Amino acid sequence: MRDLALKQPVSAKAKQLADAADRHRRAGRLAAARSELEGALAVIDRGPGWGRSPLTRLRWARAHADLLCGLGEVSMEQGRPDLARASLEQALREHAELSYAESADTATVLNNLGVVYEKLGLLNESEHALRRAMQINQRIGAAPAAIAANLNNISLISQAKGYPEEADLALEGAAQLAGLPPGTVARLDRQRSFHLATRGDYARAVVAISEQLDRVDEGTIDHVFLVGDLAQTYAALHRWSDAERWQRREIELRRRLQPES
Repeated sequence: MRDLALKQPVSAKAKQLADAADRHRRAGRLAAARSELEGALAVIDRGPGWGRSPLTRLRWARAHADLLCGLGEVSMEQGRPDLARASLEQALREHAELSYAESADTATVLNNLGVVYEKLGLLNESEHALRRAMQINQRIGAAPAAIAANLNNISLISQAKGYPEEADLALEGAAQLAGLPPGTVARLDRQRSFHLATRGDYARAVVAISEQLDRVDEGTIDHVFLVGDLAQTYAALHRWSDAERWQRREIELRRRLQPES
């Protein structure tokens, strides 16, 4: 989860609101996080005041783009890809005006947009955004986890478009990157299980997901995702009692960890 706290030295009030948004988001209070971000954007919209230097104005403009990106991420977590699209596309336009074309900021927004477009069924637009994000990250020497996230999302799009071999290649490329943090490795494992289920190999998917559950801490959102995956896979196998048991477990966990999801 990316910090919502402002990287740019701008208004103390805007920073206070962005910090509060970050705390709310981590606690699962998404509506409160959204409200704080909108408040911070309103502060930045008023500008730094008359007579401030061009450098100060540039910092405020970058803060505005960063806040829009954060707002898009929160919208996605609220299940509103339509709202996320508007925020992220605006953030992309602003970063294009303020940063180098190949910047980490641009890559982050493109990766997020790729996920949003997939949720909206815009698969070609999604793949284009994700591949641009990956190319930028590769050229600027981004951390392996960032490139792995791009490849992971590309594998989803390839699977959705009916190209399972390309999906496997993307996942293999991600897994071969050196220096991946444990959380990234776990997400790649989950993606492999998803592909097994998508291709109808439900029995192997159940085994793979169950093994991952044993390795993931229960208090994490990754654990919740796996519980939901297991419920859906059991449903595909027509094992209704198992599916219901795990689905109720997911609801219980989400009420605790993400009450506004």
